[in-house]
Amino acid sequence: MGVDKARVEKKEYEKEEKVEESKVKRKKGKEEEQRGVRLAWFTFDPSTAHRDIVLSNENQTVSCNSYDDRVGTHYWEVSIDRYDNHPDPAFGVARINTMKDMMLGKDDKAWAMYVDNNRSWFMHNNSHTNR
Repeated sequence: MGVDKARVEKKEYEKEEKVEESKVKRKKGKEEEQRGVRLAWFTFDPSTAHRDIVLSNENQTVSCNSYDDRVGTHYWEVSIDRYDNHPDPAFGVARINTMKDMMLGKDDKAWAMYVDNNRSWFMHNNSHTNR
């Protein structure tokens, strides 16, 4: 992507929902149910984005217009300041053609990190590591 770090700044939930010390913003209208799991879609804050980053898809998609696709190591930092132990959070990155009807990381086009109150583990191509 050409940018080593994407920052998501502290934002309050829109409408009436608020989370203390949240580092992400959730639009209430973007909530949906999938297989009984409550999903919340998170957005990047355009006021803190690097000048080479282009946000699209209602600030949910990040691209970089000043660099071609790059190889190498890239990382994102995610902070959770409040965790109620249920449901357990999961984070991941995926190619556009990843399987959307299964758990993230089950196919070879997505990488995911799952966290519970005792451990964390990674999944890619249906293989668990560091469990």
